[in-house]
Amino acid sequence: MLDVDLTRFKCFHEKHKAAATIFTHPNDHPHDSDLIETSEDGIVTAFHPYPHDPEFFYPNKVSAALYYIRRQALFPWRSTVTPLDFCKDLFPEMLLAGAEIRSYSSPEYIKDAGTPARLDKVCADFASGRIARASLASPQKAVFLDRDGCINVDHGHIDRPERFELIEGAAAAIACFNRAEYRTIVVTNQPVVARGDCSIRDLRMIHNKMESELGRCGAFVDAIYFCPHHPDRGFVGEVEALKVRCKCRKPATGLIDEAVEAFNIDRSQSWIIGDSSTDIALAKRSGIRSILVETGAGGLDSKYHVMPDYTVSDLSEAAKLILTVHPTLIDTASDLIAHVKPGDVCFVGGLSRSGKSVLSSAIAEVLRGRGFDAQVVALDRWIRPVADREPTVIGRYDMNEIRKVLRRLVGVRSRETHDLPYYDKLS
Repeated sequence: MLDVDLTRFKCFHEKHKAAATIFTHPNDHPHDSDLIETSEDGIVTAFHPYPHDPEFFYPNKVSAALYYIRRQALFPWRSTVTPLDFCKDLFPEMLLAGAEIRSYSSPEYIKDAGTPARLDKVCADFASGRIARASLASPQKAVFLDRDGCINVDHGHIDRPERFELIEGAAAAIACFNRAEYRTIVVTNQPVVARGDCSIRDLRMIHNKMESELGRCGAFVDAIYFCPHHPDRGFVGEVEALKVRCKCRKPATGLIDEAVEAFNIDRSQSWIIGDSSTDIALAKRSGIRSILVETGAGGLDSKYHVMPDYTVSDLSEAAKLILTVHPTLIDTASDLIAHVKPGDVCFVGGLSRSGKSVLSSAIAEVLRGRGFDAQVVALDRWIRPVADREPTVIGRYDMNEIRKVLRRLVGVRSRETHDLPYYDKLS
């Protein structure tokens, strides 16, 4: 059973003028699948049939047994009398003969229905609409994940696979996104390449380890986008060609824009999850909802003065928020603000860590969906320095400044810009 945009697949094949193009996708069991290895630009460099060397890390790139092949590329095998399996026999021989073979990676639905159990699964997917929703002709929802400090423990500049370690619960969270039909895409800055501490091949092996470990837990990512650049010069052994100001280094939106185009992603249904202010700034610039996780930097890097839409402890809690809490939260917020008009100010109060920020973000999200230009103004921005705080709750805040701002905001019905203080948790 398949629902694949064959025209798009064919255009890719013809554009690159390859001898053959293989339709590939990740799966949740790469350890017992025939795998394909490619260069960064998608040229196939090796085939890795099952079983695999347990000491080696492979990319999670699986042939879906769908191909475009130039007829002329098959001429050398016209006289072959024994049957040839494409991935086990023919393609490896073509590769050895110098033919260029490309990988076309897509999340679209294509599954074998050759056993009763698989047929039942395909029928269920068809009945539920899952097959149609996977088509790239339909807008896709996505979760964009930062890597270091979000998926894996941040050990500083990770320059070899041995230093890569999944955060507990991260794989299970990604598996939840997979089951919920979110395109799960990694977007990461990797300046270790520009610094000369790690080659592109080293980085590929690190990502192979990530994909292998996720696969052992029944999880996968649909794509990995990385920026190898860094704008600052002066490191011993640096790669000068990569010491540039680029459009892909977060919080620049180049990686997001590339993924949105490749996967036909609907930004309004998507999320960016990360552990740094860089990730939150990226979300703001990309027009996508943000979740800050308190693993890794935990948002305390102070590079950008931006506030996340939501904050949770780790990727597991982020999955719970997106898949379970958020839909109910939006319904609740919709009921609470049914009569809000343009220019109104909504006040949300409560005890510390009772969910005020979460509810405020949900209210703002609902209002924006109604066409309002809603902004969340957290009063924590006006918390006094520790030495100036008074014993009462109100005494912790600069109430005079809060009153001034609120007077300017009440009743405003046109767009205005106000510079607000930034709340630094460390101060």
